[in-house]
Amino acid sequence: MIYKTLHGIRAIRLTSIRSYGLRKLFFNSLLQHHGSHGYYSVKLSSTNFLLWHSQLISLLQCQKLYGYVDGSTPMPSAATDLAAHNIWKQFDQLVMSLLLSSLIEEALSITIDFTTSRDVWNSLETTFSQKSKVCEIQIKDELHLMKHGSCSIFE
Repeated sequence: MIYKTLHGIRAIRLTSIRSYGLRKLFFNSLLQHHGSHGYYSVKLSSTNFLLWHSQLISLLQCQKLYGYVDGSTPMPSAATDLAAHNIWKQFDQLVMSLLLSSLIEEALSITIDFTTSRDVWNSLETTFSQKSKVCEIQIKDELHLMKHGSCSIFE
């Protein structure tokens, strides 16, 4: 097998794996290794964006895959390096699969039309970070208004 470094990731050059079955086995083992079940405990809902976000950033960074969602690992041009382009697309789909498997149905429905992990990530951030900020402000306001007897809880 030929190894190639792509944006800091030492990856098997998938074009050298001639059999579809071997390629499928390789990516299935990656999914099992990265764990679409065991690496996170919180699935994204409308009420837990900050927890989910923190958890996924950590997972993606430790696997050296965060660049796919933040844009720092850009897609190589198919015209200049078709092999690198194809590897990038396959890793991006792996990241997208990890993201999608960490969502409840409500969140999953927002991602239907997106084709890259970066687009999914940005859509989820835009949608749920606003809701989290609103909840945070409401909770702070409620805490400031709480009283114990005639005193505020901050007195």
